[in-house]
Amino acid sequence: MSPDTGVSLRPMTAADLVDVIALEHELFPEDPWTPEMFADEVAQPPETRLYLIAEADGGLPAVILIGTGSEVHIALAAREALQAEGIPARVVSMPCLEWFFEQDQAYRDEVLPPAVKARVSVEAGVGFGWRQIVGDAGETISLEHYGASAAYEKLYEEFGLTPERVVQAARRSIANVEV
Repeated sequence: MSPDTGVSLRPMTAADLVDVIALEHELFPEDPWTPEMFADEVAQPPETRLYLIAEADGGLPAVILIGTGSEVHIALAAREALQAEGIPARVVSMPCLEWFFEQDQAYRDEVLPPAVKARVSVEAGVGFGWRQIVGDAGETISLEHYGASAAYEKLYEEFGLTPERVVQAARRSIANVEV
């Protein structure tokens, strides 16, 4: 991620078979990427950077909230609410599932500990593919349609991409694990 633009960058190779690269610029309420996150940027390959955005207070998280990029601010707000209720929550940014799955298993387990089954993904796009990340106990908040046009705040509220909905999904996911 670029701290200035929030854009994920990765060198493209012929094997990537890129047909289109689409970029968007929209101002979001807060930038979760801090300069400290980029301190060892040179030492890390781009595809292993910035998955862990906010750690759960008090150790192992009860739930992991996963945003795909612009949705990270929703996950961070939901984390704040959950933490206030005494529910430890981790926030992970996962702008590309394919890049995540290219990482070795040890690294993936560090980002998404297998012991933490309660997971919620937030995707301002279709939810296809998220089941492999959130698992059977997890929840996916997504849009399964296209065509609406307005400021992101209005669209997110209208279609339920809100911190409140993420908190509700997190509670359900935790309850699903406890069954």
